[in-house]
Amino acid sequence: MIQYLNAMIADIPYNYWNAKTESIFTIITSVIFKKVGMDVLTEVHNAWSRCDIRVKTDRYIFIFELKLDRTTSEAMQQIKDKAYLASFANDPRKKIAVGISFSSKQRQVTEYLVEEQ
Repeated sequence: MIQYLNAMIADIPYNYWNAKTESIFTIITSVIFKKVGMDVLTEVHNAWSRCDIRVKTDRYIFIFELKLDRTTSEAMQQIKDKAYLASFANDPRKKIAVGISFSSKQRQVTEYLVEEQ
């Protein structure tokens, strides 16, 4: 997935590039999942905050927190602090937290972290 994500980002012409926020990465990431037929929502609200991307499959619930020029540790901590998976506590599917760090300078994923919750 990370290779595909980086390939999609690399295909964006430089003169269209405006990565002052992580929103461009949220859009690209969610479109990739939608393209392969996944159940995808962005900016999913809960009682404390909102996660960047939620993807559901028959067996898994993925929560993605994206960071621009910040660390995946920060992303993972935010998933935990804001309890993005709390509303799925009674859901029998496996819960996977994914932190992805994008570099505005390198224009690609520089780091990712995956944890089963």
